Amino acid sequence: MSKFSAWLSKKLRKYCGFEELYKGIDEIKTKISIVEQKTWGGGVLNKEQIESLFSNLSVNLVCLNNSLNDFSNHYSTTEAISCQKSDIHYYDLMSLLSNLTQLPQSFSVRADACVAYESNDHKVPRGTKNDNTRHLRFVVACERHFPERKIKHIDLGCAGGGLVLDFLLRGHESIGLEGSDYSQKSARATWRLLDGNNLFTTDITKPFEIFIGKEIFQADVITAWELMEHIRETDMRQLFDNIKKHLLPNGYFIGSIAMFDDIGDGLSYHPTVKPYNWWVDKFSEYGFFLTEKHSFTIDDFCRGSGNGAVDWNVRINPEKGFHFVSELRN
Repeated sequence: MSKFSAWLSKKLRKYCGFEELYKGIDEIKTKISIVEQKTWGGGVLNKEQIESLFSNLSVNLVCLNNSLNDFSNHYSTTEAISCQKSDIHYYDLMSLLSNLTQLPQSFSVRADACVAYESNDHKVPRGTKNDNTRHLRFVVACERHFPERKIKHIDLGCAGGGLVLDFLLRGHESIGLEGSDYSQKSARATWRLLDGNNLFTTDITKPFEIFIGKEIFQADVITAWELMEHIRETDMRQLFDNIKKHLLPNGYFIGSIAMFDDIGDGLSYHPTVKPYNWWVDKFSEYGFFLTEKHSFTIDDFCRGSGNGAVDWNVRINPEKGFHFVSELRN
């Protein structure tokens, strides 16, 4: 088992109470180990011993299957199957058992402000309270752009931290920054697993720095899904400065931008609702250009692609927003 798998295993035991499931897995692993030792270690198993081992193994597998069914049924609720409100999934457990991951990097964040106190989404939590976007397809698409190596990723406005977990489960380095401390305080979604290690609260409109050890962490991919419209125009320059500081020279700044207001509880959550050309000019003003030289498709994008029951889809409502893949100007 990899270090990350062992770490996440302990978290799952602590927070989810899957002792019976792990007990069954441990028993199966022990029996398989016996067979391996006897087969490749020079020992010999007679017919009766083999039949006994595999007879017991079959029983263990049936029990394990029942435990997994219980696990799946436990999370097969409206909230769990919604991509916007998902939690620890059955498939995440399968990734854990397949030992696909490695120990998350030990990140630290130095920020002028740890919480965006002036944001309406902090004052009256809405997106930060409900969103937990998951989209493994996007991670796989990034792997096509950066093949056969570990990807460095930052998610801005990460809400529940789901995308960070997706990158970690594929063995990459990922950190998420969220302006509100709502999810952190309520141990919501992946914060119960990754708080202080891969998820941090930060006001990204103020200066901040991400570190691994003593070195500034720079990413291949920085993402911002439905974030930019939450940022006031007067705060854009500092946000872009922060992004430039943490983006590698050949990296991508990728995301989606909504071109409609979001009204809830009598408040507007989108202070910057602007047309596409305004955003193109703003990116250019701060040293970025939108590129078409990429292989991402609409379905690869985490938001604005119909990814989840409440997500808008640019194919159906192109007037609602757009996706962007941007690079630093030379």
